[in-house]
Amino acid sequence: MMSRSPFLAVSSIYSSAQIRNGGLKKSEHEKNSLVSESTNLSASLAHQRRRGEVIKMIEKRSTFLDVMKEEVMKKIFAGMVLALVTATAAVTPIAANPSDVNTIKKIRKELVTLPFYGVFDNLAFKYEEGVVTLYGQVSRPTLRKDAARVVERVAGVDQVINKIEVLPLSGFDDRIRIAVYRAIYRQPGIDRLAIQAVPPIHIIVKNGNVTLEGVAPNKGDATRAFIAANGVSGVFSVKNNLRVENSK
Repeated sequence: MMSRSPFLAVSSIYSSAQIRNGGLKKSEHEKNSLVSESTNLSASLAHQRRRGEVIKMIEKRSTFLDVMKEEVMKKIFAGMVLALVTATAAVTPIAANPSDVNTIKKIRKELVTLPFYGVFDNLAFKYEEGVVTLYGQVSRPTLRKDAARVVERVAGVDQVINKIEVLPLSGFDDRIRIAVYRAIYRQPGIDRLAIQAVPPIHIIVKNGNVTLEGVAPNKGDATRAFIAANGVSGVFSVKNNLRVENSK
């Protein structure tokens, strides 16, 4: 019977031990790899969590900024509206639109150039969104119709509402008109106004009652006109609606 070689036995033992040591090293390496992978996974999850939190913070901040932007825009718009309302309140609303201004000028020109419009008539009007409302008093019935007719032809006018009053025909009122005219336009400073085609101080007489309409050059002239009209015989009352051209 052949005996085992000691060398072979030692080699076999060494090989087994080497294998076992290699297996241990491999197990430790795998364990270290798993730990490393677990650590990396935890770090990755933590990073993703932090990234998600950052994204949420950015989204919240973006939403907050959008809301603030909207609120700021609302305040700016409100301020613009307020400024706009404040600026408009300081002037006549009609003057806000340039096209309306041109229409108003044309209407005024048509009225003051009417053939029979004179110092014993008073015409006024209001223009709003294409609608013209005529006011005032006239001594001739035909003048009322003529005023509406010429205004209707102005570009930009869609409708005319005629509220002009025709003064009653009266010889008594006619005599007062002439007397008041002479009393006013012979006053120093006012007499120079009589040479105009249509003098600026208009004399409206109804049943013996006098109303002064139009514009006086200054406050002193307005007062003198009022006193002169009051001094005319047969006048029952005088109402002074004169506007002063120059307040100085």
